[in-house]
Amino acid sequence: MLLLELVLIGGLTGVLSGLLGVGGGFVLIPVLSALQIPIREAVGISLLYIVCVAAMGAWSHVRQGTVDWVLAATVAGGATPAAPLGSLAASHVPVALLEVAFAGLAFAACAGLFLRREPHRGRRPDGLPVGGARAYLVWRRRRDGGTDHVLRGDTVRGLLLGGGVGFISGVLGLGGGWLLVPLLVFVMGTPLPVAVGTSLVAIVGPALAGALAHYGLGNLDPGRAIPLVLAGVAGAHVGAWGVLRVPERHLKQALMGLLLLGGGYMLVRGLAALGP
Repeated sequence: MLLLELVLIGGLTGVLSGLLGVGGGFVLIPVLSALQIPIREAVGISLLYIVCVAAMGAWSHVRQGTVDWVLAATVAGGATPAAPLGSLAASHVPVALLEVAFAGLAFAACAGLFLRREPHRGRRPDGLPVGGARAYLVWRRRRDGGTDHVLRGDTVRGLLLGGGVGFISGVLGLGGGWLLVPLLVFVMGTPLPVAVGTSLVAIVGPALAGALAHYGLGNLDPGRAIPLVLAGVAGAHVGAWGVLRVPERHLKQALMGLLLLGGGYMLVRGLAALGP
């Protein structure tokens, strides 16, 4: 029965990955924990899953134009070296604290999405915002799904954001997309469909680095990961296909609901473990 459960979980998580850019670990960690798989083993499995499924979802987003390569490269540049450090730190942190930290970050990301408002910037005659001449800012136009976007690439902020997300990714065993997508929307002002595709591209490197570190620590069981990965790859393709066909406000509501559900579950687990 466990095999069927793993296939169903992998497929559903893959759809959510392609649709919301969450990579899969955000969903897999609570679900695998509910199946009585130890959290550190769940961490290793989720990272291997994320590498494969995020790569598939990213490829679909690349083909449909919902990836900002400048932003993805900047974030990945900060995240990739930080992820192994987080994986090493996870071996010295109590499981209950990891679960509570997971919940707190999920709630914070949800609040950021809820409070975020579209910025109002002046425009130059060429359509780009005023005040964008600083060397670390890269402005460019993008068009996806019939919508024109002006994207702001702050390389300094992107590197710092990527480093923080990469470290958290390694500590909690998540690809980082569950946190990165809200941050790209809230901090960087990235349109949600582009944030989803960009997140999937950016998290592949950190997830791979984290997976290798966990494998070296003995926290990865490839046998359990294989059915998850195969089902997840198929689901990610379906989710990426739907990202331009679902209204952005519905994507935002779905992501917020997912953050609340996952965070609430892990908070209850963590507080129960910390209790008397």
